[in-house]
Amino acid sequence: MNILITGASRGIGAAAFELLKSSGHTVVGHSSRGSDELVAGELTDPAAPRDIWDTALDELGGRIDVLVNSAGVNVQKRSMAELSPDDWDFLVRVNATGAYNCIRSVLPQMRERRDGVIVNVSSVAGRRGWANAAAYCAAKFALTGFTQALAAEGRPHGIRACVLYPGAMDTSWGVWSPQDRGTGQPMAAPQALAP
Repeated sequence: MNILITGASRGIGAAAFELLKSSGHTVVGHSSRGSDELVAGELTDPAAPRDIWDTALDELGGRIDVLVNSAGVNVQKRSMAELSPDDWDFLVRVNATGAYNCIRSVLPQMRERRDGVIVNVSSVAGRRGWANAAAYCAAKFALTGFTQALAAEGRPHGIRACVLYPGAMDTSWGVWSPQDRGTGQPMAAPQALAP
């Protein structure tokens, strides 16, 4: 099976990348910065996913069977009074629009083949909102509705779409280190979150 995973440099995406590779699948991973092992590309730029897909298609022999949208970001906890328009736009662009751009790029070949699987990694924040996370929750709720609509549209074309709702993970993703998660104190300098 040929699989493309976005956000494969850390957290859930990195774990999925390693697990699927070790299980014998042909896997291409993506990260915004890229590496020797990962394809680079900015998912919020509508033109960039086309380059990512072209590279992935070359490595996967012209066929992507499964797309896993695992790329995601967060910002330090902010109340609505503190949430800037830039933070709002950044979270929605990466967490929702980034997935849209990727799906839009891979969907034509899946429809033509009448087969394909799209997995969108959301969060428990895509099912329940809480204080000081309005933009993150809104973006993850958007991913929920988007996936449900995509599943309904894709079904007649043999395309399956599902959404996953992971809870807190023991990783450095987001604004907490694994050590700080229990205390609720964000890391001082979450460099990976800079737009």
